[in-house]
Amino acid sequence: MGTTKPIVVLLFIIALTFTVTATTALPEGGTGYDDAVELDIGQEYNREEIVGEKEEFFYIDGIKPGQMVKFEGYFTPLEHDHCSLRLKMHNEDRRELGFEIMDQSFTKVWLPNSDQDSYTYYITIYNRYCSVEMENLEITLEDKFDAGSDTDAGDNPDEALEIEEGSYTGWLSGDSGTDEVDMYSIQVEEGEELSTELIPDSDAGYHIRYYNEDRSQVASTSSDNPGAITRLSYRSDRDQEMYIEIEEHHYNELAEYEFEVTRETPEAAELTVETLNTEGNVILLSEELDNGFKELELDHRDADTWSTTVEVVPGGEYMLEFESVTGFESPELSEMERYVNLGPGESKTIQGTYVQTGEEVEEEVEDEIETVTEEEGLLEMVANILGIENPLLLILVPAAILFVIIVVIILIIGLFIKMMTSKNKED
Repeated sequence: MGTTKPIVVLLFIIALTFTVTATTALPEGGTGYDDAVELDIGQEYNREEIVGEKEEFFYIDGIKPGQMVKFEGYFTPLEHDHCSLRLKMHNEDRRELGFEIMDQSFTKVWLPNSDQDSYTYYITIYNRYCSVEMENLEITLEDKFDAGSDTDAGDNPDEALEIEEGSYTGWLSGDSGTDEVDMYSIQVEEGEELSTELIPDSDAGYHIRYYNEDRSQVASTSSDNPGAITRLSYRSDRDQEMYIEIEEHHYNELAEYEFEVTRETPEAAELTVETLNTEGNVILLSEELDNGFKELELDHRDADTWSTTVEVVPGGEYMLEFESVTGFESPELSEMERYVNLGPGESKTIQGTYVQTGEEVEEEVEDEIETVTEEEGLLEMVANILGIENPLLLILVPAAILFVIIVVIILIIGLFIKMMTSKNKED
Protein backbone atom coordinates (compact mmCIF):
# COMPACT_ATOMS: atom_id res chain seq x y z
CA MET A 1 0.00 0.00 0.00
CA GLY A 2 2.92 2.31 0.69
CA THR A 3 4.08 2.40 -2.89
CA THR A 4 0.63 2.61 -4.54
CA LYS A 5 -0.04 6.25 -3.67
CA PRO A 6 3.23 7.62 -5.17
CA ILE A 7 2.55 5.67 -8.41
CA VAL A 8 -0.93 7.14 -8.73
CA VAL A 9 0.44 10.64 -8.14
CA LEU A 10 3.14 10.06 -10.76
CA LEU A 11 0.59 8.88 -13.33
CA PHE A 12 -1.54 11.94 -12.61
CA ILE A 13 1.44 14.26 -13.13
CA ILE A 14 2.32 12.51 -16.43
CA ALA A 15 -1.28 12.81 -17.68
CA LEU A 16 -1.43 16.46 -16.65
CA THR A 17 1.87 17.16 -18.37
CA PHE A 18 0.65 15.47 -21.59
CA THR A 19 -2.56 17.50 -21.49
CA VAL A 20 -0.69 20.76 -21.07
CA THR A 21 1.78 20.01 -23.83
CA ALA A 22 -0.99 18.85 -26.25
CA THR A 23 -2.62 22.28 -26.06
CA THR A 24 -0.82 25.37 -27.25
CA ALA A 25 -1.55 29.03 -27.58
CA LEU A 26 -3.07 30.12 -30.88
CA PRO A 27 -0.36 32.24 -32.53
CA GLU A 28 -1.00 35.70 -33.87
CA GLY A 29 -2.24 35.34 -37.43
CA GLY A 30 -0.97 37.24 -40.46
CA THR A 31 -2.55 40.34 -41.87
CA GLY A 32 -3.16 38.80 -45.32
CA TYR A 33 -2.64 35.73 -47.49
CA ASP A 34 1.02 36.43 -48.14
CA ASP A 35 2.03 36.35 -44.46
CA ALA A 36 -0.54 33.80 -43.26
CA VAL A 37 0.63 31.66 -40.31
CA GLU A 38 0.61 27.85 -40.61
CA LEU A 39 -1.46 25.83 -38.16
CA ASP A 40 -0.55 22.25 -37.26
CA ILE A 41 -3.15 19.61 -38.03
CA GLY A 42 -4.04 17.62 -34.90
CA GLN A 43 -2.94 20.38 -32.52
CA GLU A 44 -5.36 22.02 -30.07
CA TYR A 45 -5.16 25.79 -29.78
CA ASN A 46 -6.34 28.20 -27.09
CA ARG A 47 -6.19 31.96 -26.78
CA GLU A 48 -7.35 33.99 -23.84
CA GLU A 49 -8.42 36.88 -26.01
CA ILE A 50 -9.09 37.40 -29.71
CA VAL A 51 -9.46 41.12 -30.11
CA GLY A 52 -12.62 42.30 -31.85
CA GLU A 53 -12.67 43.93 -35.29
CA LYS A 54 -9.38 42.28 -36.31
CA GLU A 55 -9.05 39.65 -39.06
CA GLU A 56 -6.19 37.14 -38.80
CA PHE A 57 -4.91 34.85 -41.58
CA PHE A 58 -3.74 31.22 -41.14
CA TYR A 59 -3.29 28.24 -43.47
CA ILE A 60 -3.07 24.44 -43.50
CA ASP A 61 -1.62 22.28 -46.27
CA GLY A 62 -0.95 18.70 -47.33
CA ILE A 63 -4.63 17.68 -47.49
CA LYS A 64 -5.18 14.77 -49.89
CA PRO A 65 -8.27 14.28 -52.06
CA GLY A 66 -10.83 12.40 -49.98
CA GLN A 67 -9.46 13.63 -46.64
CA MET A 68 -12.08 15.48 -44.64
CA VAL A 69 -10.91 18.59 -42.78
CA LYS A 70 -12.71 18.93 -39.45
CA PHE A 71 -12.85 22.08 -37.32
CA GLU A 72 -13.98 21.84 -33.70
CA GLY A 73 -13.84 24.40 -30.93
CA TYR A 74 -15.57 26.74 -28.52
CA PHE A 75 -15.43 30.46 -27.90
CA THR A 76 -16.67 32.55 -25.00
CA PRO A 77 -17.70 36.22 -25.34
CA LEU A 78 -15.66 38.40 -22.97
CA GLU A 79 -17.86 41.50 -23.05
CA HIS A 80 -21.46 40.59 -23.88
CA ASP A 81 -23.45 37.69 -25.30
CA HIS A 82 -23.94 39.32 -28.68
CA CYS A 83 -20.37 38.68 -29.79
CA SER A 84 -19.95 36.51 -32.88
CA LEU A 85 -17.03 34.69 -34.48
CA ARG A 86 -16.35 34.27 -38.18
CA LEU A 87 -14.08 31.40 -39.28
CA LYS A 88 -13.86 31.08 -43.05
CA MET A 89 -11.97 28.87 -45.50
CA HIS A 90 -10.43 29.99 -48.79
CA ASN A 91 -8.78 27.91 -51.51
CA GLU A 92 -5.36 28.52 -53.05
CA ASP A 93 -6.92 30.95 -55.50
CA ARG A 94 -8.06 32.91 -52.42
CA ARG A 95 -11.69 32.29 -53.28
CA GLU A 96 -14.01 32.04 -50.28
CA LEU A 97 -15.55 28.58 -49.98
CA GLY A 98 -18.58 29.68 -48.01
CA PHE A 99 -17.39 28.04 -44.80
CA GLU A 100 -18.42 30.17 -41.82
CA ILE A 101 -18.83 29.60 -38.09
CA MET A 102 -21.00 31.67 -35.77
CA ASP A 103 -22.10 29.28 -33.00
CA GLN A 104 -20.20 29.38 -29.72
CA SER A 105 -19.68 25.61 -29.89
CA PHE A 106 -18.93 24.53 -33.42
CA THR A 107 -18.04 21.56 -35.62
CA LYS A 108 -17.54 22.13 -39.32
CA VAL A 109 -16.19 19.84 -42.05
CA TRP A 110 -14.88 20.13 -45.62
CA LEU A 111 -14.25 17.27 -48.11
CA PRO A 112 -12.20 18.03 -51.26
CA ASN A 113 -12.44 16.15 -54.56
CA SER A 114 -9.65 14.81 -56.79
CA ASP A 115 -9.08 17.89 -58.92
CA GLN A 116 -5.67 18.33 -57.26
CA ASP A 117 -3.09 15.96 -55.80
CA SER A 118 -2.85 18.05 -52.62
CA TYR A 119 -4.67 21.03 -51.17
CA THR A 120 -3.75 24.12 -49.21
CA TYR A 121 -6.49 26.09 -47.46
CA TYR A 122 -6.41 29.57 -45.93
CA ILE A 123 -8.33 30.20 -42.72
CA THR A 124 -9.42 33.61 -41.53
CA ILE A 125 -10.63 34.30 -37.99
CA TYR A 126 -12.59 37.44 -37.31
CA ASN A 127 -14.99 38.44 -34.56
CA ARG A 128 -17.28 41.39 -34.59
CA TYR A 129 -18.23 43.93 -31.92
CA CYS A 130 -16.19 42.52 -29.01
CA SER A 131 -13.37 40.26 -27.86
CA VAL A 132 -13.76 36.50 -27.29
CA GLU A 133 -11.79 33.70 -25.67
CA MET A 134 -10.95 30.76 -27.97
CA GLU A 135 -10.91 27.33 -26.36
CA ASN A 136 -9.86 23.98 -27.80
CA LEU A 137 -9.73 24.95 -31.44
CA GLU A 138 -8.61 21.73 -33.15
CA ILE A 139 -8.16 20.95 -36.85
CA THR A 140 -8.07 17.24 -37.72
CA LEU A 141 -8.16 15.08 -40.84
CA GLU A 142 -10.40 12.05 -41.35
CA ASP A 143 -9.95 9.72 -44.31
CA LYS A 144 -13.13 9.50 -46.40
CA PHE A 145 -11.55 7.64 -49.29
CA ASP A 146 -13.68 5.84 -51.88
CA ALA A 147 -13.85 2.12 -52.64
CA GLY A 148 -11.02 1.04 -50.35
CA SER A 149 -8.47 3.29 -52.06
CA ASP A 150 -6.34 6.04 -50.59
CA THR A 151 -7.95 8.83 -52.60
CA ASP A 152 -11.20 10.23 -53.91
CA ALA A 153 -12.91 8.78 -56.97
CA GLY A 154 -12.73 11.38 -59.73
CA ASP A 155 -15.74 13.12 -61.24
CA ASN A 156 -14.97 12.38 -64.91
CA PRO A 157 -13.76 9.39 -66.98
CA ASP A 158 -10.14 10.58 -67.03
CA GLU A 159 -10.03 10.51 -63.22
CA ALA A 160 -12.36 7.55 -62.65
CA LEU A 161 -11.31 5.08 -59.94
CA GLU A 162 -10.81 1.58 -61.34
CA ILE A 163 -12.72 -1.17 -59.52
CA GLU A 164 -13.75 -4.81 -59.98
CA GLU A 165 -16.78 -6.77 -58.85
CA GLY A 166 -17.40 -6.38 -55.13
CA SER A 167 -18.87 -4.31 -52.30
CA TYR A 168 -17.53 -0.85 -51.57
CA THR A 169 -18.04 2.30 -49.52
CA GLY A 170 -17.91 5.84 -50.85
CA TRP A 171 -18.40 9.41 -49.66
CA LEU A 172 -19.86 12.57 -51.17
CA SER A 173 -19.62 16.02 -49.64
CA GLY A 174 -22.90 17.71 -50.53
CA ASP A 175 -22.47 21.40 -49.69
CA SER A 176 -19.62 20.56 -47.27
CA GLY A 177 -16.91 20.37 -49.91
CA THR A 178 -16.26 19.89 -53.61
CA ASP A 179 -16.66 16.10 -53.75
CA GLU A 180 -20.09 16.13 -55.40
CA VAL A 181 -19.64 13.27 -57.90
CA ASP A 182 -17.79 9.93 -57.79
CA MET A 183 -16.96 8.02 -60.97
CA TYR A 184 -15.69 4.46 -61.18
CA SER A 185 -14.46 2.40 -64.16
CA ILE A 186 -14.84 -1.34 -64.70
CA GLN A 187 -14.07 -3.78 -67.52
CA VAL A 188 -17.02 -5.74 -68.95
CA GLU A 189 -17.34 -8.29 -71.73
CA GLU A 190 -19.87 -8.51 -74.54
CA GLY A 191 -23.17 -9.88 -73.30
CA GLU A 192 -22.39 -9.29 -69.62
CA GLU A 193 -24.94 -7.45 -67.50
CA LEU A 194 -23.41 -4.78 -65.28
CA SER A 195 -25.47 -4.20 -62.11
CA THR A 196 -25.07 -1.68 -59.29
CA GLU A 197 -27.00 -1.63 -56.02
CA LEU A 198 -26.53 1.47 -53.87
CA ILE A 199 -27.58 1.68 -50.21
CA PRO A 200 -27.54 5.14 -48.56
CA ASP A 201 -26.24 5.53 -45.02
CA SER A 202 -28.67 8.34 -44.28
CA ASP A 203 -31.62 10.16 -45.79
CA ALA A 204 -29.58 10.86 -48.91
CA GLY A 205 -30.74 9.94 -52.39
CA TYR A 206 -28.56 9.28 -55.41
CA HIS A 207 -28.34 9.34 -59.20
CA ILE A 208 -26.60 6.39 -60.87
CA ARG A 209 -25.49 6.70 -64.49
CA TYR A 210 -23.65 4.33 -66.84
CA TYR A 211 -21.37 5.47 -69.68
CA ASN A 212 -19.84 3.27 -72.38
CA GLU A 213 -16.27 3.41 -73.67
CA ASP A 214 -17.28 6.27 -75.98
CA ARG A 215 -18.37 8.18 -72.85
CA SER A 216 -21.97 8.20 -74.04
CA GLN A 217 -24.62 7.73 -71.36
CA VAL A 218 -26.36 4.39 -71.91
CA ALA A 219 -28.44 3.96 -68.71
CA SER A 220 -29.47 5.97 -65.64
CA THR A 221 -31.76 5.92 -62.62
CA SER A 222 -32.47 7.98 -59.49
CA SER A 223 -33.65 7.27 -55.97
CA ASP A 224 -37.42 7.29 -55.68
CA ASN A 225 -37.15 9.14 -52.36
CA PRO A 226 -34.47 10.07 -49.78
CA GLY A 227 -32.93 6.98 -48.24
CA ALA A 228 -34.22 4.59 -50.91
CA ILE A 229 -32.07 1.75 -52.23
CA THR A 230 -31.20 2.39 -55.87
CA ARG A 231 -30.41 -0.22 -58.54
CA LEU A 232 -29.28 -0.05 -62.16
CA SER A 233 -28.46 -2.76 -64.74
CA TYR A 234 -27.23 -2.69 -68.33
CA ARG A 235 -26.15 -5.41 -70.76
CA SER A 236 -22.98 -4.52 -72.65
CA ASP A 237 -22.99 -4.90 -76.43
CA ARG A 238 -19.19 -5.25 -76.63
CA ASP A 239 -15.98 -5.83 -74.69
CA GLN A 240 -15.26 -2.42 -73.18
CA GLU A 241 -14.43 -0.24 -70.21
CA MET A 242 -17.59 1.21 -68.70
CA TYR A 243 -18.05 4.05 -66.20
CA ILE A 244 -20.33 4.23 -63.16
CA GLU A 245 -21.23 7.72 -61.99
CA ILE A 246 -22.74 8.35 -58.54
CA GLU A 247 -24.14 11.74 -57.54
CA GLU A 248 -26.20 12.90 -54.58
CA HIS A 249 -29.89 13.50 -55.11
CA HIS A 250 -32.43 14.90 -52.61
CA TYR A 251 -29.56 15.73 -50.23
CA ASN A 252 -26.90 18.40 -49.72
CA GLU A 253 -24.87 17.13 -46.78
CA LEU A 254 -21.79 14.97 -46.28
CA ALA A 255 -22.95 11.36 -46.58
CA GLU A 256 -21.59 7.84 -46.83
CA TYR A 257 -22.98 5.27 -49.24
CA GLU A 258 -22.46 1.55 -49.78
CA PHE A 259 -22.64 -0.03 -53.22
CA GLU A 260 -22.20 -3.45 -54.78
CA VAL A 261 -21.13 -4.03 -58.37
CA THR A 262 -21.67 -7.33 -60.20
CA ARG A 263 -21.06 -8.67 -63.71
CA GLU A 264 -23.18 -11.57 -64.93
CA THR A 265 -23.92 -13.23 -68.25
CA PRO A 266 -27.66 -14.00 -68.25
CA GLU A 267 -28.86 -17.17 -69.97
CA ALA A 268 -30.06 -16.39 -73.47
CA ALA A 269 -33.76 -16.46 -74.28
CA GLU A 270 -35.07 -18.39 -77.31
CA LEU A 271 -37.76 -17.25 -79.72
CA THR A 272 -39.26 -19.69 -82.24
CA VAL A 273 -41.27 -18.32 -85.18
CA GLU A 274 -43.43 -20.53 -87.42
CA THR A 275 -45.49 -19.76 -90.51
CA LEU A 276 -48.25 -22.01 -91.88
CA ASN A 277 -49.43 -22.50 -95.49
CA THR A 278 -46.54 -20.58 -97.07
CA GLU A 279 -43.03 -19.32 -96.38
CA GLY A 280 -43.54 -15.67 -95.43
CA ASN A 281 -40.68 -13.30 -94.71
CA VAL A 282 -40.45 -12.60 -90.98
CA ILE A 283 -38.75 -9.47 -89.71
CA LEU A 284 -37.60 -9.10 -86.07
CA LEU A 285 -37.48 -5.44 -85.04
CA SER A 286 -35.59 -4.22 -81.95
CA GLU A 287 -33.28 -1.50 -80.71
CA GLU A 288 -31.03 -4.31 -79.45
CA LEU A 289 -30.21 -5.40 -83.03
CA ASP A 290 -27.76 -3.84 -85.46
CA ASN A 291 -29.64 -1.44 -87.76
CA GLY A 292 -32.75 -2.11 -85.68
CA PHE A 293 -33.96 -5.25 -87.53
CA LYS A 294 -33.12 -8.82 -88.50
CA GLU A 295 -34.73 -10.98 -91.19
CA LEU A 296 -35.33 -14.50 -89.91
CA GLU A 297 -34.49 -17.35 -92.29
CA LEU A 298 -37.20 -20.00 -92.09
CA ASP A 299 -36.40 -23.68 -92.72
CA HIS A 300 -38.94 -25.97 -94.42
CA ARG A 301 -40.19 -28.47 -91.87
CA ASP A 302 -43.08 -30.21 -93.62
CA ALA A 303 -45.58 -29.58 -96.38
CA ASP A 304 -47.25 -26.62 -94.71
CA THR A 305 -44.89 -25.33 -92.02
CA TRP A 306 -41.69 -23.29 -91.99
CA SER A 307 -39.91 -22.34 -88.74
CA THR A 308 -36.75 -20.94 -87.14
CA THR A 309 -35.39 -20.48 -83.61
CA VAL A 310 -33.18 -17.52 -82.64
CA GLU A 311 -31.51 -16.38 -79.41
CA VAL A 312 -32.63 -12.97 -78.17
CA VAL A 313 -31.33 -10.70 -75.42
CA PRO A 314 -33.24 -11.28 -72.14
CA GLY A 315 -35.25 -8.21 -71.26
CA GLY A 316 -34.99 -6.83 -74.79
CA GLU A 317 -38.09 -5.43 -76.48
CA TYR A 318 -38.78 -7.12 -79.84
CA MET A 319 -41.53 -6.73 -82.42
CA LEU A 320 -42.48 -9.24 -85.15
CA GLU A 321 -43.52 -8.24 -88.66
CA PHE A 322 -44.87 -10.75 -91.22
CA GLU A 323 -44.44 -9.47 -94.76
CA SER A 324 -47.17 -9.85 -97.37
CA VAL A 325 -47.12 -12.80 -99.76
CA THR A 326 -48.78 -12.80 -103.21
CA GLY A 327 -52.22 -14.42 -102.99
CA PHE A 328 -52.12 -14.69 -99.19
CA GLU A 329 -53.34 -12.54 -96.33
CA SER A 330 -50.62 -11.79 -93.73
CA PRO A 331 -51.08 -13.28 -90.23
CA GLU A 332 -52.75 -11.14 -87.60
CA LEU A 333 -51.03 -11.29 -84.20
CA SER A 334 -52.31 -10.22 -80.81
CA GLU A 335 -50.43 -7.56 -78.83
CA MET A 336 -48.91 -10.31 -76.66
CA GLU A 337 -47.64 -12.18 -79.72
CA ARG A 338 -46.53 -9.13 -81.68
CA TYR A 339 -44.42 -7.61 -78.89
CA VAL A 340 -42.00 -10.04 -77.26
CA ASN A 341 -40.03 -9.56 -74.01
CA LEU A 342 -38.41 -12.71 -72.62
CA GLY A 343 -36.51 -13.21 -69.38
CA PRO A 344 -33.24 -15.18 -69.01
CA GLY A 345 -33.69 -18.78 -70.11
CA GLU A 346 -37.27 -18.29 -71.29
CA SER A 347 -38.52 -19.63 -74.61
CA LYS A 348 -41.57 -18.83 -76.70
CA THR A 349 -43.12 -19.91 -80.00
CA ILE A 350 -45.01 -17.49 -82.24
CA GLN A 351 -47.12 -19.02 -85.03
CA GLY A 352 -48.51 -17.03 -87.94
CA THR A 353 -50.95 -18.52 -90.46
CA TYR A 354 -51.10 -17.19 -94.00
CA VAL A 355 -54.65 -17.41 -95.45
CA GLN A 356 -54.98 -17.77 -99.24
CA THR A 357 -57.19 -15.03 -100.65
CA GLY A 358 -57.71 -16.23 -104.32
CA GLU A 359 -57.70 -12.63 -105.48
CA GLU A 360 -55.83 -11.74 -108.70
CA VAL A 361 -53.02 -9.24 -108.35
CA GLU A 362 -51.29 -7.13 -110.98
CA GLU A 363 -48.47 -9.62 -111.40
CA GLU A 364 -50.95 -12.42 -112.27
CA VAL A 365 -52.65 -10.23 -114.90
CA GLU A 366 -49.29 -9.41 -116.49
CA ASP A 367 -48.37 -13.11 -116.57
CA GLU A 368 -51.73 -13.93 -118.25
CA ILE A 369 -51.18 -11.28 -120.93
CA GLU A 370 -47.73 -12.67 -121.69
CA THR A 371 -49.20 -16.20 -121.95
CA VAL A 372 -51.92 -15.04 -124.35
CA THR A 373 -49.35 -13.30 -126.53
CA GLU A 374 -47.26 -16.42 -126.87
CA GLU A 375 -50.06 -18.96 -127.45
CA GLU A 376 -52.81 -17.07 -129.38
CA GLY A 377 -50.82 -14.51 -131.27
CA LEU A 378 -51.02 -10.74 -131.39
CA LEU A 379 -54.32 -10.62 -133.37
CA GLU A 380 -56.22 -12.76 -130.89
CA MET A 381 -54.80 -10.87 -127.90
CA VAL A 382 -55.88 -7.47 -129.32
CA ALA A 383 -59.33 -8.85 -130.12
CA ASN A 384 -59.69 -10.07 -126.57
CA ILE A 385 -58.60 -6.74 -125.13
CA LEU A 386 -61.13 -4.83 -127.39
CA GLY A 387 -63.90 -7.33 -126.71
CA ILE A 388 -64.28 -8.41 -130.40
CA GLU A 389 -65.40 -12.01 -130.79
CA ASN A 390 -64.17 -12.51 -134.41
CA PRO A 391 -60.51 -11.56 -134.87
CA LEU A 392 -61.06 -11.28 -138.70
CA LEU A 393 -63.04 -8.12 -138.10
CA LEU A 394 -59.77 -6.51 -137.06
CA ILE A 395 -58.72 -6.89 -140.76
CA LEU A 396 -62.03 -6.41 -142.66
CA VAL A 397 -63.16 -3.22 -140.94
CA PRO A 398 -59.93 -1.29 -141.57
CA ALA A 399 -59.85 -2.60 -145.18
CA ALA A 400 -63.38 -1.40 -145.84
CA ILE A 401 -62.63 2.00 -144.38
CA LEU A 402 -59.51 2.24 -146.54
CA PHE A 403 -61.52 1.28 -149.70
CA VAL A 404 -64.11 4.02 -149.04
CA ILE A 405 -61.37 6.59 -148.56
CA ILE A 406 -59.73 5.61 -151.88
CA VAL A 407 -63.09 5.82 -153.80
CA VAL A 408 -63.77 9.28 -152.39
CA ILE A 409 -60.33 10.48 -153.42
CA ILE A 410 -60.83 9.12 -157.01
CA LEU A 411 -64.21 10.87 -157.29
CA ILE A 412 -62.73 14.17 -156.16
CA ILE A 413 -59.88 13.89 -158.68
CA GLY A 414 -62.36 13.04 -161.54
CA LEU A 415 -64.54 15.99 -160.69
CA PHE A 416 -61.53 18.29 -160.71
CA ILE A 417 -60.39 17.07 -164.16
CA LYS A 418 -63.89 17.54 -165.61
CA MET A 419 -64.04 21.12 -164.35
CA MET A 420 -60.68 21.97 -165.90
CA THR A 421 -61.69 20.49 -169.33
CA SER A 422 -64.88 22.56 -169.48
CA LYS A 423 -63.01 25.74 -168.71
CA ASN A 424 -60.51 25.17 -171.54
CA LYS A 425 -63.31 24.70 -174.13
CA GLU A 426 -64.87 28.04 -173.20
CA ASP A 427 -61.56 29.82 -173.66
